[in-house]
Amino acid sequence: MNDDIRDSENGTGDGSGESSEQPTNERATRDLDQIQVLPLVALRDTVIFPEMIVPLQVGRDRSVKALDRAVRASQPVALITQRSSDTEEVSAVDELYPIGTLAKIAQVIRLQDGTIRAIVQGQRRIRLLDLVATAASWPTWWPTART
Repeated sequence: MNDDIRDSENGTGDGSGESSEQPTNERATRDLDQIQVLPLVALRDTVIFPEMIVPLQVGRDRSVKALDRAVRASQPVALITQRSSDTEEVSAVDELYPIGTLAKIAQVIRLQDGTIRAIVQGQRRIRLLDLVATAASWPTWWPTART
C-alpha cells in the first residue's frame, strides 16, 4: 500500500485550534483504520449514490477483473466516475473524481462476449486517495479509499 496518505484535514478537528500529541495520534490511528484497498470499477457517464440499486454492463478488462476479484473475495467494490468518458484506460488518480461509492455486488452474469452484467447496490460514500497496482491484481487498479 502507498505510504503517502493524502488528507485534507488539519488540526485536531475539535475547533479549539490547539494541538496535542495524544489526540493527533488517536485520530491518525482511527483514520488509518478507515483506509481500505478495494477493487475499482471506473464508470463512464454514470454516478452511483449510496442506496441506489443499479445494473452495470462492464466490458473493460480491468473492470471485469475487479468485479471477478470482488466476487471471489466476497468484498465490496469501489465505483468511481471517470472525469472524461473518452478515456479508455484509467492510468492516474487525477482521471477519476475524488468521491465515489462503495457498492455491494448483488448479482453477476458473465455474457458470452466476455462482458459482465452486474447488479450493484451503493452502500456508502468513499474518498479516493490513491491508485495502487499490485502484481497479484494486475491489471486491476486498487484504490486506497477512506470510507
